[in-house]
Order: sequence, then structure tokens, then C-alpha cells
Amino acid sequence: MGLVVDCREDVTLEGLRRVAFEGEAVRFSERALKRIAAAHESFQRCLGANADGFIYGLTSGHGPDASKRYSLEETRERRRRRKRSWGPFGGEPLPEYVSRGAVFACLASLVSGHAAVHPERALAVLGLLDGTLPQLPSRGLTAAGELAPNRVLLKALPIDDHVSAGWGFHTEAAMAGIAALLARRRLRLAEITFALSIEAFMAPLDAYDPALKVLWGDPYESIALDTLATLLQGAGQPRRPYQAPVSYRILPKVLGQAHRAVAALDDVSAVALRTDQCNPTYVLPDDEYPQGRALSNGGFHNAAAAPAIDAVTAGWANLGMLAHRHAVKMHRGEVSLLPDRLLPKGTDVTTGHSTTYMEYVPTGFVEEMRRLAQPTLIPTSDIAASQQDDIAITTPLAFVNERRAAECFDATLAVLGVVASQALHVTSRPAPSSLRRFTEALRQICPPVDSHRSLASDCARLSDAFSNAVAYSRSPFLALI
Repeated sequence: MGLVVDCREDVTLEGLRRVAFEGEAVRFSERALKRIAAAHESFQRCLGANADGFIYGLTSGHGPDASKRYSLEETRERRRRRKRSWGPFGGEPLPEYVSRGAVFACLASLVSGHAAVHPERALAVLGLLDGTLPQLPSRGLTAAGELAPNRVLLKALPIDDHVSAGWGFHTEAAMAGIAALLARRRLRLAEITFALSIEAFMAPLDAYDPALKVLWGDPYESIALDTLATLLQGAGQPRRPYQAPVSYRILPKVLGQAHRAVAALDDVSAVALRTDQCNPTYVLPDDEYPQGRALSNGGFHNAAAAPAIDAVTAGWANLGMLAHRHAVKMHRGEVSLLPDRLLPKGTDVTTGHSTTYMEYVPTGFVEEMRRLAQPTLIPTSDIAASQQDDIAITTPLAFVNERRAAECFDATLAVLGVVASQALHVTSRPAPSSLRRFTEALRQICPPVDSHRSLASDCARLSDAFSNAVAYSRSPFLALI
């Protein structure tokens, strides 16, 4: 049957997940189609009554031509003859689920009537989800509003002869929602990997005791404490006789901040998905304005999305730093109280086999994450020759930075997972029951080291498996996070 969209409140994060990632079909309810038709007809009456006034893009030109006046027939003719000569390019293409998400996100404006599109146009937009969509580039999207993404996605639609308000795809809302959905799963993966590191290090469990929840009084740190306590059920005994390094003890605090960032991005995304982003937007008739109004506005600019995504990126950078510290400390026998360099008993670096020197690998990933975690601010330059289009949206920049940081974080987690697995192996300890399936799946890709082999390819495959699990692709970890 698929997802039914009746009103803007039906355009949700869960709906985005189903449509963007699972490829679920969508249809409008009959009531939504009637609302769309009524709004379009009402808007035509509003246009007729205000044909001599300013309605951006309809009785005026677009962008640099905003000061010029046109009749509605001239506007239609200009649309028929419009040449889309420029468009964004550069970088690797973003996954198609970003394009699907942008189509789904724009449905809120369609079903509310504020886009004032003709029902045929609304159904044509919906029909895009039944086929293959153009992929957006990862660079070149930072134009004023959705101009650049629309240059790519509108190619999939024929030019519309019906006059409507300032309709377009809602890429910023989709990017914020997609980042939120993936971040929650990635954070779960991180918690599981860190729990395995805690067990491999035999870190005392005091730092993860749920009794700290009341003392700390932070709801997100409480989530981290509860999660780690659950994952560490059945942990081995005895633990090390004194406290673990700071990088182990502050883990619930740093995980708690990551939970806070993801929760904030959830909220920003939920609002963005149901927000009207049209310019102009059609405000439906009321007692004061019986024909409604077309308001020129800046609703296309999401000022909350980039900072919220940036906070998640910072979370990956901070957690990546802790993961690297764990991998380093586990190889340092005088600190970990494990076999030095995780070498088998009676061997050294010339005769034994282990994960030693793998701790070097995350250094570059961590530094890259730190650079990507810089705040995404509104560009200071005047971005276009147009007198109108002087400020760019920032969400695409933040979204791409978070994606790259997340890939680095997955690679860092992969190294930590392999090192923790090796620590359990070299000390002949099983993983706790709550972590056993995860450890088995990890070892299917990167078995413990008993002989000479290159670990780079194994870790790369494990990193890819982590990333694929987060993105709902096939992976042995899909059912585990």
C-alpha cells in the first residue's frame, strides 16, 4: 500500500526513512488532492485580483529580474523558453537517497496548499519516487536557497504550464533528516564498539554505574550510562585493580554529548520536514484576506540545520579521539596490564603477530575529523551577480562535512574493534554475552591475528561494513545495531 500523505504532519523522519532508504511508495490521500486543487484554484483568483501588484516570479522576474514586471502570460512564455544553462557540479555524487529525501520533504508544501501547485503537478512530483532520480553532486550546492539542487532535480520534471507559488525541492530538510537518521544508528554502533573496548581493557565498571545518573543529573549522560551498563552485563572478572585512563572514564560524558547533538538534530529535522519553504508562499484565505496572500519570504533558508549537523560532526571528532586513545593504550602493556603490544606470550615484535602499529592508522582520520568539525557559517562574500541572491544556504556544506567525518569515524571504530578483539584473543577471554554476536561478526571480516598478514584490507572491509550497516545496506552488523 505504501505511505499515505494526507497533511504536512505526515512528512516525518520515519516517513523519510521509509521513502529515502527503503524505497517505499507514496501516495496522496483523496482529501489531500482536494486540498491541493482548492488551493490552486484559490491562488488563481488571488493572482487575478493582484495582477498589477508584486508577486515574486509571477508578476515579476526571478533573481536579478525581480524588479521587472511581467504579465502572467509573459511569465508562462518565459517559463516555456527558459534555458537552464548552469548547474552545480564537483565531488562524488551523493547517494540517490538524498534526492529521494528532497522529493519527499517537498510534499509538506504541496499537501498544505501553500505551494498552490496544480494537482497534476503534485502527482508528477510524487511520480518521481517511482523511478530513478538524478543524483546531486557533493559540491556546488551552496547557492541562494534551493536554486542549485533544483537545477539538478527539476530536470526530471517537464516544464509546468500551470502557474503556482514558488515551489521547489526541499533539499536542506532532507539533508538534515538523513543526517539525523544515520547519526542515531552510527552512535549505537559506537556504543557497542566502545563497550567491547571497555571489556578488552578490563576497565573497572565504576565509571559506567547507573548510580551516577542521579549524581550527574543529565538526561543524555543517563542514556549513555544505561546503554553501557546493559552492553557490559556479564563482563569478565576480576577487573583491573585501579582506575582506567581518563579516556575510558569520561566516555559516558562524551557519549552523552553526542546523544544531545543527535536529539537536537532530530528536533531540527522534524520541524524542517513539515515547514513550508516556498517563495513566494501562498497564505490561504481568511476573514481578513478572503483571496489569500502571496508572501515573498526567506523560508527557503534553514538557519538551524547546519549548526545542528555541525554538532553531530563535532561528536564524531571527539569520540574518534577517544577511540584512538583506547587503541593506543591497549597496546601499551604498562598502562593496559595486557600483554605488551598485544603480542602472544613469549614473543616480541620480531617473532610474534598482533595488531601492533595499527594504532598509528587512526591518526590521520582523527585529524581530518577535527578539520571537518569547524563550524559552518554563512559565507561572507556576496555570492552572485544578482542584486537579490546575496546569501547562500549552508546545510549542504555541513551535510557533506558530516558525511566525510562519519566515514573517518567508521574507520577509527573499525581499528578499535579489531584491536579490542585481538586483546580478548591474546588473553583467551570470551566477549560478554551481550557483545558476543557483534564480536563474531567483526571476526568474520577481520579474524584475530595468529600469523603474518596485512590488516589494512581487513580493516577497510570492516569500516565499509560499519558504514553500510548505518546506511541500511546489507551487512553482518545490520541486525546488531
